[in-house]
Amino acid sequence: MRTTEEYKELKNKILSLLNEDEEFAFEIYKIIIEKYGKQLLTKTYLDEALLKLSKEFLQALQKQSEDLKREFYQALQKQSEEFDKKLQKQSEEFDKKLQKQSEEFDKKLQKQSEEFDKKLQKQSEDLKKFIDARIGILGERWGMNSEITIRNFAEEIIKNWGGSVKKWKKKIEQKVGNTIVKKSYEIDIIITDGKEILVEVKSSCDKSDVEKFLEATAIYEEEVGRIIKEKIIVTFFAREDAKILAEEYGIKIIQPL
Repeated sequence: MRTTEEYKELKNKILSLLNEDEEFAFEIYKIIIEKYGKQLLTKTYLDEALLKLSKEFLQALQKQSEDLKREFYQALQKQSEEFDKKLQKQSEEFDKKLQKQSEEFDKKLQKQSEEFDKKLQKQSEDLKKFIDARIGILGERWGMNSEITIRNFAEEIIKNWGGSVKKWKKKIEQKVGNTIVKKSYEIDIIITDGKEILVEVKSSCDKSDVEKFLEATAIYEEEVGRIIKEKIIVTFFAREDAKILAEEYGIKIIQPL
């Protein structure tokens, strides 16, 4: 058995001969080819073919991936644009519809408001004309008798309006310091026809009468939960300070004389 050193020395000699002797090298080459050529050829060919197929497969796979990615983004972009157009169209149609409904509602509301104002104005004018035409000088019997008379006249007028007449009263208690003060309020005539016309009947009217009427109407408005536009005081005589205060708060003062 040769030692490792002997094999190493023999290998070096063979390599030297291969480099120095071409004929010897050729013979060794033929022996290798004859014995291992088929295996070497097959392995090399398969490796190259496999490598080529691997490269082609990877290139084809990359191209297919890029194509799919590009097609996907193109389809997504197209769908996004179509969705945006559809959404924009629906938004514009909704805005137009909402604008149209808003305009129609405004027109309807304006028409109803104008009709109501005309009706209310006519009712107020009819009431004033009727009171002016029917109420004479009642003298000392003005008070309760005149109030009943006016209410009866008013009831006749508003039958044509579909309204009603009633008397409203309210008692309240207020604490002033340690004292409880009781107050009574009333509105002589309330003419109801969707909206109310509040009427106070006085034989004579000064500033304090207007102030109390304002308090009464404020309590009534708070009770019913709405503002009453038409407020009227019917009196034979109104002091100047009463007229000024009434005008300031939009109260009409009707004097039959």
